[in-house]
Amino acid sequence: MSPSEGPGYTANEAWLQLVLMAMDLTAWTQHLCLDGALAVAEPKKLRYRLFHTAARLATTGRVTTLRLDRNWPWAAVLAAAFKRLRAAQPA
Repeated sequence: MSPSEGPGYTANEAWLQLVLMAMDLTAWTQHLCLDGALAVAEPKKLRYRLFHTAARLATTGRVTTLRLDRNWPWAAVLAAAFKRLRAAQPA
């Protein structure tokens, strides 16, 4: 049995695929939704400023609303990103 056929290989392969998908999602999010410095920011900065934002999605009467803490320094940036994402959706 070669090392590439061991029991840990499949788990590592699955983990690698998940990491690659996360990288792709981050890159597309930056490309489609963000502008300025965050459009080219490293993942660590995105994690701190956007991905860890306390927010709530509320759906009422077929309308989805993003509720953000107004005191969060990057709330406006995240709200603008969601607006761009919504505008990019097909009708």
